[in-house]
Amino acid sequence: MEWGINILFSITVDNATNNDAMLKFMIKRLKNKHYSILGCKFLHVQCAAHILNLVVTEGLKGLGACVSTIRNVVKFVRSSPARMAKFKSCIELEKITCTKMVCLDVQTRWNSTYLMLSSVEKYEKVFALLEEDEGKHFVAPSSIEWETARLFVRFLKSFYDATLKFSSSKNVTSNSYFIQLCIIQNTLNDSICSDNPILSSMSFDMKTKYDKYWETVERINLLLYVAFVLGPRYKMKGLVFWLRRCNEADWAKFIEESVDALLNRLWDQYNLFHGEDGLSNSDVGIQSSTPTFSNVDDEDLEDQDVKYLKVFSQHQEETESEYKSEVERYLSDRCEAATQDFNILLWWKVNASKYPILAEVARDVLAIPISTVASESAFSNR
Repeated sequence: MEWGINILFSITVDNATNNDAMLKFMIKRLKNKHYSILGCKFLHVQCAAHILNLVVTEGLKGLGACVSTIRNVVKFVRSSPARMAKFKSCIELEKITCTKMVCLDVQTRWNSTYLMLSSVEKYEKVFALLEEDEGKHFVAPSSIEWETARLFVRFLKSFYDATLKFSSSKNVTSNSYFIQLCIIQNTLNDSICSDNPILSSMSFDMKTKYDKYWETVERINLLLYVAFVLGPRYKMKGLVFWLRRCNEADWAKFIEESVDALLNRLWDQYNLFHGEDGLSNSDVGIQSSTPTFSNVDDEDLEDQDVKYLKVFSQHQEETESEYKSEVERYLSDRCEAATQDFNILLWWKVNASKYPILAEVARDVLAIPISTVASESAFSNR
């Protein structure tokens, strides 16, 4: 009310109890308003970064000894300028060209632990040399601990990359939610079958926590599946493809039908918002034109068959569009090619004339933040 917001599309928060109470209050106040989105049924979006933090933290409990040893040697090196200078001299003696210096983690933030392990594992020989110089005052990690650290750096990279994707404030994040879940799920399933008992046990614990929040559709806001489908490089075909690869066929079919129904319901509501200004499917198609036969120069005669062919093609597209809704046309059109620098917002801006109502749905769905990290950082004193 203070900010003059008439339509509240979604609220992204973590799983704190007070947030649940706040959401119940908001839904009660908003769901009967004319401009509520589908009765506020999809108002709550859980912070993906918060859930991922819980998942990885659960797994890191089994890494206590290895992480503690490495954390202690990093503390030793960073405890004084003299020790850091000695560490750098050992780097020169070992002729290591890496410029990335060791960093100390914050124990309550797993991503900082990942960064610490990834920065340290390149300096195994340096720490061994430092142990020779320092004697009993310094104990370097064992070869087994270094091997374990490298293994977990490779394993945790998928989770670190997913956190960066979820927490981005300069790119659309909602459309990447589903594919990141697929990557995380496959990583965990593969690691559970690992020959390394520590990695296997750690992955099992993480998968248990993952299933608590992400196993069933009731725990995932369906709007985030819609966001994935509104990515023109995947659409519904891509959703179904990865659902069937990562889940049972019945469950994949249920999600497909639910997402299709939700996308059509969203289109219907946004079309209603337009009222008399709403656009019908016929407004979107290519306008037909009738060729004229007067004032035709001789030099243009050879192009007349081409003109007639174009008129027929326009008529054919127009006729086909009469039997397809805007959503059906979008989903049946060919997916865009896989390019790394694809700009999804620009694509919808360019194609807004072709899918006018759906473009407005995309504008709001793609604006959903799937993490509170950026907003929390904005209000942080640090």
